Amino acid sequence: RVLAVIREALPDDTVICSDMTQIAYAANEVFPVSRPRTWLHPVGFGTLGFALPAGIGAKFGVGATPVAVMIGDYGIQYTINELGTAAEHKLPLIVLMWNNDALGQIRDDMVNKGIQPNAVTLKNPDFQMLARAYGCNAEKPASLKALAAAIKAALAADGPTLIEMTPRMVNG
Repeated sequence: RVLAVIREALPDDTVICSDMTQIAYAANEVFPVSRPRTWLHPVGFGTLGFALPAGIGAKFGVGATPVAVMIGDYGIQYTINELGTAAEHKLPLIVLMWNNDALGQIRDDMVNKGIQPNAVTLKNPDFQMLARAYGCNAEKPASLKALAAAIKAALAADGPTLIEMTPRMVNG
């Protein structure tokens, strides 16, 4: 349902740079993309943090075409400083961050194999405050309807917007 809202809210020509995160793994299978070179996903080797710098590079490359980043709460922390780069250049980048307070796929894989989860649920920062500290817009929609509105606002913004999505948002 979250991916359907994202797809509906973004223009068809949006370049999407995804990271190693559960929402992107699902999107690799079900997210409709109708134009070449509009879905950029790192394959292999657990490339956490790829999406944000890739999105910045893509935005410089495609000009006025919208660019969105699909990243998780842990992956963004590998390259969080790049929010400052996006803000410095006033790039209207849409950062769609899935926050499940975990390395969710690794945690779930451990549980499914009967392994006690270890080091997969560390403390996250307040991403809203952190984004604003870099000079970015920040939203934390409480519902899918609010997510659609946040994406539409981010498309019109004059700089980067971090949109923090949570599993609770789906039921809001």
